[in-house]
Amino acid sequence: MAGPSLNPHLHFYRDVLLGLKREALLGEEDEVLFSCAGPNDRDVALALGLRRVVMSNLDERQHQGDKSEFAPYEWRFIDCEQMSLADRSFDWVVVHSGLHHCHSPHRGLLEMYRVARKGIIFFEPLDSWFTRLGSRVAVGQEYELAAVFDNDCKWGGVANSEIPNYVYRWTASEFKKTINTFSPHLKHSFRFFYKLRMPRKSFQMSRNKLKPLIMGAAEPFLMLMSKVFKSFNNNCAFVALIPSVPQDLQPWIAYDEASNGFRVDAGYLRQRFSDHAKQG
Repeated sequence: MAGPSLNPHLHFYRDVLLGLKREALLGEEDEVLFSCAGPNDRDVALALGLRRVVMSNLDERQHQGDKSEFAPYEWRFIDCEQMSLADRSFDWVVVHSGLHHCHSPHRGLLEMYRVARKGIIFFEPLDSWFTRLGSRVAVGQEYELAAVFDNDCKWGGVANSEIPNYVYRWTASEFKKTINTFSPHLKHSFRFFYKLRMPRKSFQMSRNKLKPLIMGAAEPFLMLMSKVFKSFNNNCAFVALIPSVPQDLQPWIAYDEASNGFRVDAGYLRQRFSDHAKQG
């Protein structure tokens, strides 16, 4: 399956998935759901040679039968926050720059986790002092006005509506806490990747013609600093691998294979806590 040449701003996207592929975590025959998907997701999937792919989003304009923007892949109308899919329906669930368009990015993240068998990957804006400063000086966006303007002021906002979405930014700690809170009985493995992405398109769309000139001059310095200091990046890719049962159970959890059920291991707790303290 030959893929198109990739826009340079998609290289980080491709490289993270390619790294997982080289580790034999992501395979060409894996069933992969791309949620909040657009043509960029199709291009990256083709570049990686993925075969069993479903592209999904809330935008029916992108599906026109054989003329779908996602051909040769299947497209489905699926809400990232309420996926009409059974648990563990796909090997991988991927979202690229889509969770911040949700009413609740955390709900979208946990739906990804629920549906995946092997793991989830999302690419989102990074929360750091650098990105917060960018928003304050109008280099970055607190609300995504440009995306709505670029969609004729009809789509591209929260839940693909005309209302500009708040740009929710993530930290690695928040990602881990969200997953561990949802499934406290399992031990998780995480991966974290960071990249500085210059918002060239929003600069070009701005009526302030000084912005692209200033950022063009600052770009070499910022790129250098981003390689040295994580906080100078504004994009992140976070990966959670789905734990195996019973190998990745927490030590205080017992597993009943017959019923596929989990319960607390009372014996484990008795070894660590005193009944006298409980009665007191």
